[in-house]
Amino acid sequence: MDYKQNLNEHLNVQDGIQKIVLVPKNLVHKSKISVISLVDILISIFVVGPLVVLTWRGLWGYMDIHAEYFPVWPCFLLGLSAHVMLAMIQNSLHSLLLWNHNWYQKLISNIIRRIYTFGFLVVSILHWRNGWAIIDSLTHVEYGPDMLVKRESCQLALILSVTCYGVLAAIKSLRNAIATPFAICIDKSDYVFRFPTMLNDKRDTSYLLLILDCILSVVLVANLVMIFWRGLFIVVDVILLPENLIASAWSSVVIGLLFVGLVFRIQGFMKTLCSEKVGLLRLIIADFYISLTIIATVFYWRGLWYLINIYFLPSVPDLSNLVSVAIGFLALVLLNCSNTLLVRGVCLDAKEPKGECVIFPCQYLSIILKQDNTMTKTDASEEELINKNENANV
Repeated sequence: MDYKQNLNEHLNVQDGIQKIVLVPKNLVHKSKISVISLVDILISIFVVGPLVVLTWRGLWGYMDIHAEYFPVWPCFLLGLSAHVMLAMIQNSLHSLLLWNHNWYQKLISNIIRRIYTFGFLVVSILHWRNGWAIIDSLTHVEYGPDMLVKRESCQLALILSVTCYGVLAAIKSLRNAIATPFAICIDKSDYVFRFPTMLNDKRDTSYLLLILDCILSVVLVANLVMIFWRGLFIVVDVILLPENLIASAWSSVVIGLLFVGLVFRIQGFMKTLCSEKVGLLRLIIADFYISLTIIATVFYWRGLWYLINIYFLPSVPDLSNLVSVAIGFLALVLLNCSNTLLVRGVCLDAKEPKGECVIFPCQYLSIILKQDNTMTKTDASEEELINKNENANV
């Protein structure tokens, strides 16, 4: 594969992940598109989002219970280095492991892709869980009896989190702190192994740029996002009914759902506003909206996480964690969106034209309808070609 072809494939991957308008205008009426978009949002909030949180909580909790097998610093470095390696070899994996010549090669390829997804999930949680433990240790974070952070021990962690927020904004990478329910990643073959990086359009020009790209994307951006999220979790622990874990968890879910609904509700207005602005003002508006989205996401994740801890088989935590992983991962595989579990890739803020920079990739039904429409057109074209050949033979 020559350089230009490889570069085009990289750009296609980034465009495919970031674009939101996937249903052609001539496919369905505008009102029908609105209904499909609403269904996509509901699926993201009430189906995909909880399954992702369930899976993360189960694997994270299992590592907490068996902490003696998951030492903090070695596991953190393992997760970080494995993420860098997978970023470096993503194109090679894509070329080697996507077989579509016959049914058994497709089956083996699908199995390998699921193993890869689960392996990358483990890598992500090794990085995040142990990264949070390191932050807590270095900033002297302490916990109360309900495992909520004590107010008097959180100052240093909050200062560190605010600093990371500022750096993310300065390098136009705030968008990378967004997670489900504002993002759904379909298990499409083009996007299983490949994901956008910070120097996406330059990384293949030399090995040095490839290494630099992966270091910037993982060691810098991914760690900044991880630290920023830790600070937000601590803030909510401290301000939201810290004396009562159950009330705090339910409040977090309710506030998160309301906040998520509000963010989706004003998305159209923010898109129009961004499309009318240019330059720095457009970036500031986009970052403000993205910041609201991140806050809503953290309330949503924290509330669901704590409620699962409280109500899902609390007397047998090992079983609870293992069942959580099994149900969450298998359900997402069946829904064909298990890649939503992965924390990877770098997208730059306000890069898309006009107001697309505040539109998030949370389509599910839209993509399925588009795929069905594409397959129907392909079948119709093949049938038309066959008919033409038969007529020519006659």
